[in-house]
Parts: sequence; structure tokens; C-alpha cells
Amino acid sequence: MRERTIYFAALALAFAGPAHAQRADAPEPALAATPIPSPVNTPWPGGTMTLDVDASDVARGVYRVTQTIPVASGTRRLTLLFPEWLPGNHAPRGPIAELVGLEFSAGRQALRWERDRVDVNAFHIDLAGASGPVVARFVHTSPLRSSEGRVTMTAEMLNLQWEKMSLYPAGHDVSRIAVTPSVTLPTGWNVASALSGRSRKGDTVAWASTDYATLVDSPVFAGIFFRQWPLGKAVQLSAFADAPSLLSLRDSDREALSKMVDEAVIVFGTPPYDRYEFLVALTARLGEIGLELPDRYRNGPCGRQSSLCLGGQLPYHRYAPDGSAIRGAALLLIEDHGEPELRQHRVLGLCQQAEPLTGAPVVLDGPNLDAERLLESTR
Repeated sequence: MRERTIYFAALALAFAGPAHAQRADAPEPALAATPIPSPVNTPWPGGTMTLDVDASDVARGVYRVTQTIPVASGTRRLTLLFPEWLPGNHAPRGPIAELVGLEFSAGRQALRWERDRVDVNAFHIDLAGASGPVVARFVHTSPLRSSEGRVTMTAEMLNLQWEKMSLYPAGHDVSRIAVTPSVTLPTGWNVASALSGRSRKGDTVAWASTDYATLVDSPVFAGIFFRQWPLGKAVQLSAFADAPSLLSLRDSDREALSKMVDEAVIVFGTPPYDRYEFLVALTARLGEIGLELPDRYRNGPCGRQSSLCLGGQLPYHRYAPDGSAIRGAALLLIEDHGEPELRQHRVLGLCQQAEPLTGAPVVLDGPNLDAERLLESTR
């Protein structure tokens, strides 16, 4: 009986050892089932990404992207995300269907990758045996007609939105991920953006390193027909057009825009930006857009223009007692040049959610703008 007991004890130990070893050496989950880490407020440990966009192929409407993502030593898997929540979209509408030809490499060696089983905007990359930074190459395809989506590239101009042609590593707040962007344009094109530290070599324009959150909030307009007007107090109007004849701004209207800037400073005090850009597209071909961002405003086409057409906001803020900014108070300006038979409106400086100034244009609520009332107020 004692021998049998010893036998069963030895048998149990024999099975116990391998079972413990199996738990210690459990295989990693399938690549597509890799958990997506939640973002934390720490810097991306790999260092600064580079994002190079070739936007020179306007005939086919494609942006060719090369993005380099440095990784910390010992990283075995990398999860990259395609942005879902975009400025001004109010829903997860990142155009993932416009990302094509995706491939990853490190040290010129192709890397195995799989799409997440649940989140179609997540890509898991196997870095086992790889060395050096991860290089992502892909193409963003701009819609060629409005039925496919917003057209962002034509033969005369483009509106580059970084969030639609870039990836970012999961697990860190986007404000803690550093990136150095650049774009290659068609020969002779001009460019405007609120990004800082611009340099140009040939047809390639680069900007200083910034964080990914700021990059997403800093779109680029570029084109062959371009004019720029300073409006004072570090504010300027940068306009691109389908034809040079559209780039006309009456002196009186430029003065009105400059007065609007002055009025904003009087009403709201010190501006919450170092430099402000109005990015304006005078076009019947580029897709419509109107979006306020922290230090620039971009405005799309207003129809068939005979002159400069604007509708914008200066992002001035009201301030709470503790000194923090409250978004919502803004100055608006409007000039509508439509069809020849339609009434043409003058540029007006309007103050939303603020008291009227002596000698200033009428104060109206922007969402309930009455064009006829505006015209009566200026006669």
C-alpha cells in the first residue's frame, strides 16, 4: 500500500512539473488578437516620428506616404492606429477606405502584420528579429468626385489633412507623440499652414517637429495660384484659387478685415495664439469645408466666385474668473459673391456673444445671421 502511495505521488509530481513549464512558456496571443493598450500621458519612448507625404501626383489624386516610427529597444510588437475621431466630424469617421497599399519594414526587411480582429483601424506588427525603426508605406487616395467623398486634390490646389494620411502608435496620448512632417508639392506650388519652423528645399516643404495632436490641427493648403494679405497683429489671409483672376481683394475689404482683427483684440483682449492663418480656397473643384482650429481657420469654396469669398472665425475666447479660456465667443466675417443675379454682400466684422462697440458693425448672433438686416445696417 505504501509503495502504491509513493507511486501515485511521483506520478503527480511528474505531471506537475511540465504543467508549470507550459504556463511559463505560454505562447503570445495571435497577432490579430494583440490587446490594444489604452493611452497614457507619457511620451512615446521610441522618439520622434517622421511623416513624409508626396503630394505631387495631382493627375491621379494620390498622396504617397512614407512614415518612420522609431521603437524602443526590445519591443516585440507594435500597434499602430489610423485616426478615427477627426476635427469637426463629431463621430468616428476617419476615411480608412482611402488608405491602400499598406506595408511595413525595418532595416529593409518586410515585417509581418495583421489587422485587429475587432478594430479595423488598428494594425499589429510583429517585430521579432527586426532591428531599427519601423517604416510604413501606403497611399491615401483622394476622392476624384464628390460622390466618393470630399475632393482634396485638384490640378490647381490641394488641402492636405495629416490625420487622413498618417498612423500613430497606440498606448500614449497623441500630445506626447512627436513627429516631424514634410510634403513634396508639384513644381512651383505655394503652401500655407499654421505649422511653425517652415523650410523649403526645391519642391519639398518641411516644418519643425511638433506633437501629433498639433499636427492633426494644422492642415496645409497648397496651390499654383496664391496670394497672401497681412491683416495685422500676427494675422494673415492666405488664399488659393482655381484661376488668378479670383485672387482680387478690394483695399476697402482688406481694411475691413484688418479692423475686424483690431475689434477682436479690443473685445477679447490678448489673442490665444502666436500667429493666425485664414486658409481660403476659391474653387469650384475642391471639396467644401469650414473648420475652426486653435490658430488657423480653413474655408472651402463658396460657389462660383467673381471675387474673394470668405466665411470665417477668429478663435478668440471669453475668459472664466480663473483665467481659463471658454470657447464659443468669436468674430465672424462674411462676403458672399454668388451668381451674377444674386446680391453681393460686403465684408462685415461681426461680434458674436459680445457687446457692440461704438462705431463698429452691428452685433448679431452668428447662427441666426440675417443678410438683409446686415445690408440695412451698413447703408
